[in-house]
Amino acid sequence: DMSTGGPTSWLWQFSGGSPAFSADWTVKVVYSAPGKYDVKLTVENNLGTDSLLLGEFISVLPSGVEETKPLSQLSLYPNPASEGDIKINFGIQTAGKCRIEIRKISGELVKTLIEENCQTGDYAVEFNGEMLSQGWYICVVYINGEVANAIKFGKI
Repeated sequence: DMSTGGPTSWLWQFSGGSPAFSADWTVKVVYSAPGKYDVKLTVENNLGTDSLLLGEFISVLPSGVEETKPLSQLSLYPNPASEGDIKINFGIQTAGKCRIEIRKISGELVKTLIEENCQTGDYAVEFNGEMLSQGWYICVVYINGEVANAIKFGKI
C-alpha cells in the first residue's frame, strides 16, 4: 500500500482468500483453490474514503505446477520520478501482444505507452515525467491481455 493523504484506516478485501478482509496495513493471504482473484483496498482519512479495485490481480496456480512467467523482470527508474525521462526495463519470456499503461493509484488510465507485438527478450521504454502531476502511479505491463506485472512509483 502506497496510499497518500495520511490514511487513518485501511480495509483490504481479498475475494476467495483467507482472511477475506483485513484492516492491517499489510497482510498475508492464503488461497485454497487455483484461479484469478480480485483485490480491493479502501483507505480513509479525515477527508473521506477512497478505494482501488484490481480485478483478477492475483493468480493462484494448481499445486505442483510451475508457471512460465511472461516477464522475467520489471523495473522503473528513477523512483520517485521527476520532470525528466522515466525508464522502464522489462524482460519478456512469453512472446505476444504487450501493452504498458501508466495509471493513477486510483486505477484511472493516464497513458498507454506501447501496444505492440513483442518477442522474447529485454526491452526498455522511456517517457517524459512532465506529463504526470505529483502523486502515486502504477505502471502495468500486460502480455496477451493479462496483467504480467505492475510496479508502483511516485512523481515529485
